[in-house]
Amino acid sequence: RSESEGIDRLVELLDQVDPEYSAKLAVYARNEFGMRSVSHVLASEVTRRVSGKTWTKEFVNSVIRRPDDITEILAYSISKYGKPLPKALQKGLANAFSKFDEYQLAKYRGEGKNVSLVDAVNIVHPKPVEKNREALEKLVDGELKSFDTWEKNISAAGSDSEAKEAAWKELVSTGKIGYFALLRNLRNIEDTGNKELINQAAELLIDENRIRKSLVLPFRYLVA
Repeated sequence: RSESEGIDRLVELLDQVDPEYSAKLAVYARNEFGMRSVSHVLASEVTRRVSGKTWTKEFVNSVIRRPDDITEILAYSISKYGKPLPKALQKGLANAFSKFDEYQLAKYRGEGKNVSLVDAVNIVHPKPVEKNREALEKLVDGELKSFDTWEKNISAAGSDSEAKEAAWKELVSTGKIGYFALLRNLRNIEDTGNKELINQAAELLIDENRIRKSLVLPFRYLVA
């Protein structure tokens, strides 16, 4: 089925079960299996079906692991229902901002998307906390810039094969590259022809703790 058909079916089933069960299912799907889109839909839909419950805003907070979870939940909710947001949804999204530091907020600014992180701040009005007070101010003022990332290091190497090999070696040997990024770049690492580097990358990929934290879905291995 298409994405829209899948969402329609999900909403249809949502009306046949206890909303609290659906909320628990969304939290489990997001945090145990890394399923994002389904948890975004449920966060929006459940909070429109439940009012006056103390668990709803904490439920929303619990399905948010990255800043772009906030913007994608908003994008779905606003595109389907417009404004205003249910209070529980707004409070849950606002509270979730406290999880993220300047690096994470900069990485997921979402400029050019239907709902950017700046839009989200202006819609849900999060209360700044010590670790991101300055970052939120920079974000709203358009002064928040991305930090040095592995992508920048590779791009800086240009077409120089030796420089690229050195950049990959630095990223892999230090573990600075994330698990999913490593998986997606296996071909590029193999193209260096450096057997030691390839073996180091393979060791990282079979590290059980890294696998568990990555929440990479099984089909990603087939794609790689």
